[in-house]
Amino acid sequence: MKKKTILMILDGLDYTYIKNNIEKFPLFSKWYNNGQLGKLNSVVPADSVPSWITIYTGENPAEHGILLTIDYLNEKQK
Repeated sequence: MKKKTILMILDGLDYTYIKNNIEKFPLFSKWYNNGQLGKLNSVVPADSVPSWITIYTGENPAEHGILLTIDYLNEKQK
């Protein structure tokens, strides 16, 4: 039987905060105690849009070219 991996990323949720307050998060506490919860290092720049595109494509920002967050409500960025 093949093992499956589930990657759950909560954008903006700080690993150190969770670790320091682990007793407040029963599910994370279970995962942490089982060695299933770990810190995910971000890309540089550490911004949501470049990070998610890196996750989807497997390329780093220098390869995919997205370095900044896009504000879709800002007319100047369209």
